[in-house]
Amino acid sequence: MKFTSRDAVPAQSAIGEPRGSTAGGRIRHSTANPMQGTPAPSDAGYVRAEPARLVYCAAPLSTFATPYYAALVAVCRAHFPDYRVYSPADELRSTKQWLREWPRQLANIAVLAFITDDAGRVGAGVYREVRDAAARGIPILFFDGIRFHPIPEPRFTDMDRRDSRSFARLDWPPRDSGERV
Repeated sequence: MKFTSRDAVPAQSAIGEPRGSTAGGRIRHSTANPMQGTPAPSDAGYVRAEPARLVYCAAPLSTFATPYYAALVAVCRAHFPDYRVYSPADELRSTKQWLREWPRQLANIAVLAFITDDAGRVGAGVYREVRDAAARGIPILFFDGIRFHPIPEPRFTDMDRRDSRSFARLDWPPRDSGERV
């Protein structure tokens, strides 16, 4: 399913089924450290055993204990009742564990939903999650606290490779769309 910026929908309404399965296909993943920017591809692949049924909630570490992140997870559960909603804040305990788990999660994602911090920034991990998902054609939804906004080609600006927790700013709303959030 293709999403465009005109498909922004209130969080309580349905946007339909996410993209279908690539069962039997080989999924490439990255082994690069998320602090090093754009991931490098690897030949070690993961195979999706069944249709993708995972909604992945990506967020900066600084937002994990906030009502904003709790709202993202709750709205994803309500919006995608037939899918497993994966919350890294609830499932993972360290960056090292995330680095081990991310390729397996990526191979099973149907939709990646994410938020930014109050300044519109994401850390290196969220940057990598969004970039990896976009590279595989996985639908990406930005949650602004009110509604989901499909972002087919996420753009980031103001990169600061020295600060892994405030790594990049989401270019939102897209400058060419005229949309206001």
